[in-house]
Amino acid sequence: MLTERGKRPETGAAILATPTTHATPATSAAPATPTAPARPVTPATPATPTAPATPASHAAPRARPKPGVARLANVPYALVLAATVAGLGWTSLGPRHVVPGVLAVASAVLVAAVLRLAVPDRRAGLLLSRRRVFDVLVLAALGASILAVVLVLPAPA
Repeated sequence: MLTERGKRPETGAAILATPTTHATPATSAAPATPTAPARPVTPATPATPTAPATPASHAAPRARPKPGVARLANVPYALVLAATVAGLGWTSLGPRHVVPGVLAVASAVLVAAVLRLAVPDRRAGLLLSRRRVFDVLVLAALGASILAVVLVLPAPA
């Protein structure tokens, strides 16, 4: 059986074109003529062989994470997030609380850099985004920038 025009046959199956006759009305004097001779239609084969598909029941079992690690993996992130929210809350109390609140935010980001440096990758949780060196450098630069801005700000009168 041939597929519709523009569609490819299923991979791995050789499909043979069968000769068909065109139906003509009974009043026509022309006899039915067969189409082109049958020849196998094979799908394009990939250049590299592929491994046979493995059923899900025969797949290798996944390694289960340790029960305590998964639960505690986001603790460093939660600590940094809590300190940042506390610093922003402190900043919102009024003009005289801006400098200490932003200092708290800067220190939270610097603590995040230290935690990312000290905590192993499997326990870093959401602090882990790229490689350790990149994460530490970005967090340290952000914390130092916020600290520099806070120290340059004029003290409220």
